[in-house]
Amino acid sequence: MFEKTVAALEAEVGAECEVQGGPVSADEVVVEESDTCAPAICLGIDGQASCSCRCSGDPGNGPLCDCPDTFHCEQLIDDLGLGHEEDVGGYCVADP
Repeated sequence: MFEKTVAALEAEVGAECEVQGGPVSADEVVVEESDTCAPAICLGIDGQASCSCRCSGDPGNGPLCDCPDTFHCEQLIDDLGLGHEEDVGGYCVADP
């Protein structure tokens, strides 16, 4: 049903990427597609950017992955009714 396989998503988690528009501020969360991370996404959080995948949310809006070792699933995008439901959910974030 989805072009992206879970294994392909999980393989990219943690790789470095760059978000469009420059560095991410400490209080900002950015989720965007990236050629560097494909088929995963580029997640900008806490002033850093790395490849990630959606690990919680509605599975009908796209594949969900399991976070690899040294990462945990953190709810980052809430459904505010503004569209982009495919982005709503938790993402794999590096353990502190």
